[in-house]
Amino acid sequence: MRARHVSGTALAAATLLLFLYIARFHEFWRDEAQTALIARAVPLVDLLPTMRREAVPPVVFLVLKVVGVLPPPYSLAALGALGFASLLFGTYQLLLTIGGSPMRSAIGSAAFALTDTYSYELGVVVRQYGLGLGFALACVAYLGRAIVSNGRRDARWGSAFGALAVSTSVHPGCLAGSALLAYSVERLIRKRTVRAVVEPLCALPAFLFTFFLVTSYDRAPEGVIVFHRRLSDALAKAGSCLLDGVLCRGWWTPQSDGAMKLGIIGLTGIGLLALAATQIPRMRRRPDLAAFYVATLVLNALTLSYIFVVRYEGFYRHHLFAFAPVMVTAVGLILSPAEGRAFSPTPRVVAAAALVPWFVFQYWSAGTDLLGDIRGAFSGTKAAATVLPPGSRVVVAGNDWMASGILYWRPDVSMRAQSSMGRPFRFLAADWVWHQEVPLRPLLVEECRNVSDVYVARPVDAAPDDTRCTDHVLTPPSLLSTERFTVLDLHCSCLAGLVAEVAHSE
Repeated sequence: MRARHVSGTALAAATLLLFLYIARFHEFWRDEAQTALIARAVPLVDLLPTMRREAVPPVVFLVLKVVGVLPPPYSLAALGALGFASLLFGTYQLLLTIGGSPMRSAIGSAAFALTDTYSYELGVVVRQYGLGLGFALACVAYLGRAIVSNGRRDARWGSAFGALAVSTSVHPGCLAGSALLAYSVERLIRKRTVRAVVEPLCALPAFLFTFFLVTSYDRAPEGVIVFHRRLSDALAKAGSCLLDGVLCRGWWTPQSDGAMKLGIIGLTGIGLLALAATQIPRMRRRPDLAAFYVATLVLNALTLSYIFVVRYEGFYRHHLFAFAPVMVTAVGLILSPAEGRAFSPTPRVVAAAALVPWFVFQYWSAGTDLLGDIRGAFSGTKAAATVLPPGSRVVVAGNDWMASGILYWRPDVSMRAQSSMGRPFRFLAADWVWHQEVPLRPLLVEECRNVSDVYVARPVDAAPDDTRCTDHVLTPPSLLSTERFTVLDLHCSCLAGLVAEVAHSE
């Protein structure tokens, strides 16, 4: 019991530390701010159409509705901390289910907590992924216990976490769905009655609802090109992303050479194969439990592969959902006791040694990313928000996503974008109007009707401006090329004079 108390205290401390770090150093980029903007701007009764356009299930929006009472940056920092806490909780529960020791499970959870995949990609970078993966890992853990104990209580908890996982994000929902399906098949084979799978059936509506939300995503404008790729191109891209997903190279981490990348991946593969060899004698003791874990991981990989090849290829941060559960399971097996030492411990030692380079790379990458956040920023929207006067009117020239994060920091700002048909927005709507441009000058003239100055945010690589009516305000630094922009102060009186001159000359 003492080990559980220590684990709980450590989890609370890690969560608080991450919350304080995000609030102090991390600056949010477009995808992070967009979720918060939707939660802030869209009432609950109108949330369903927005979820279908975004292809994001409701849990993250509902959580942000609650923590949204906190001012920036604390609302998003709270979501990041909750996601990190969920991730560590799920990891601990799965390690405990497989390994059986609270202390070893706590140590294993700490080892994962310090990796870049956990601490930065799924923690500091505020998305729904850490929250969802934590729920999914807990789902696998409790369903595994239910098979061992033959108890309904663990099955209820596992099904509840599975429903939460798929209601948070599609990718961890694949892991939860795979676990629920594998558990249901095992129960039906053993019990031969539908009553044995009542708990997984109760989670089914959550999966059907998420499926309903994502079915329209391939008709979104930004997905049209993606969903008409050749199969060979899709396979090559998915394979490359999967390799990156194993390492989950960080945002600030320099690109490593191919030899090092393939070397770490190769050693990790050797370690997993060596570990699999140690499990063959144990599988004979509990074939039902072994079949559950193997089926869960295989089904998860197959489901995600279908999404990446046929639907949306994603990036390394999406492909980590195929590898992370495998790694957690592997560490749990390494930490588990060898019953009676019925077989040589050599394969287990080889497996543990082969997995060390992956953890070393992850720790180095985590340090690089955390220091990178301290030195720089993903996006310059916070810096831009600090210089805008109250009630400013902003027109985004060119790509509309680059400066939308200003709205997170400054809800008083009025914003519209040239590339969204010039319409005002409180968040970006990924519909058929998105990225359809209108001429910039008439849009500026319209904005100037009631104000003396309009602020223009334009990409740094845009064509040179006519500077007769504008003053440069700032060009904030940004890690992401899509987030780099310059803020200009447009004097409306000067613009009106230019328009009059043009009209007179014509």
